[in-house]
Amino acid sequence: MKIICLVLLIITTSFSVNAETLRAIISESNTPPYIMITSNQEYSGLVIDTLEELGRRLDAEVKHFPIPRGRVESWLNEDEADIWCFLNPAWVTKPENFDWSVSLYQTTEVLVSRQNETPFTSMATLYKKRIGTTRGFIYPQLEAAFAANQLYRDDAISLQQNLERLQQGRLDAVIADSITYQYYALKHQPLLTASTFWSTPVDNYCAISKINPEMAKKINNNLSQMQQDNFFKKRIELYLSH
Repeated sequence: MKIICLVLLIITTSFSVNAETLRAIISESNTPPYIMITSNQEYSGLVIDTLEELGRRLDAEVKHFPIPRGRVESWLNEDEADIWCFLNPAWVTKPENFDWSVSLYQTTEVLVSRQNETPFTSMATLYKKRIGTTRGFIYPQLEAAFAANQLYRDDAISLQQNLERLQQGRLDAVIADSITYQYYALKHQPLLTASTFWSTPVDNYCAISKINPEMAKKINNNLSQMQQDNFFKKRIELYLSH
């Protein structure tokens, strides 16, 4: 009996040591369909789908870490997490600190405004307007205008909060990710309109910690294969179809 128990202990210990864990960041600024939270505090959405599929391909257990946007970069730098999806190198302070996946899909930043008002058609029409933005986000095409007070930046934690403030008349417009806004409009059918006059398509990636080069290589290889398999295209189409 002692021998059997010893063998089981060795097997269990060996499995625990060899099993990989994928430590994934979930930023509080992620909104549907990227992240959705059920009444039981369970996560779903495009980010979760991606991480679970990546974990399956890596044969790794996925652990989710919901943390504020302002702490995300330090977690990757300090070996507290392995991966953060989805973003662009231009949106972080020091992109050189991370490995980056291949481009996984593209989005466009849209400017959302109320339907019953004159639409914004150029940067000049936005002069001195109050723009709803997401806390911790960088907007490369607008940062100079914000700094010069040509536009007024007004942060909220999430896009949904900003869209609610827009409909209440507290903002003049809101900057939104095109996929997030399409999903919101599909579910809520708000009296809003979206313009892309100032934006161009942007590549979205996963940022990967450099601390463990072997793990980073495995993550990159599998994300590349997922992109080739049209995983992201199919999942996005699924979320925006109903």
